[in-house]
Amino acid sequence: MIINDIEYLGINGIPINKIPANACEKNMGGWRIKRPSVDSHKCVKCGKCYVYCPDVAVKLVGGWPVINLSLCKGCGICAQECPTDAIGMVKE
Repeated sequence: MIINDIEYLGINGIPINKIPANACEKNMGGWRIKRPSVDSHKCVKCGKCYVYCPDVAVKLVGGWPVINLSLCKGCGICAQECPTDAIGMVKE
């Protein structure tokens, strides 16, 4: 099974492990080459970026994604999963 085989049921529809392990103890931002940038005009508040972020770097504030750059490693999964291309990866 690959991730595309899993039906997206919305932010409340799939179990999410949002315990960051040791990511909160260290500044992981130094790993990045690129960082996510959110275009609020394109964002539809679907929450996919929050659901798929492996580093717990995305929080939803009023439904809007806010990236904690000290936790973000710059993997780009949030940008890849965004259905409206509201998240782009920009060079540091």
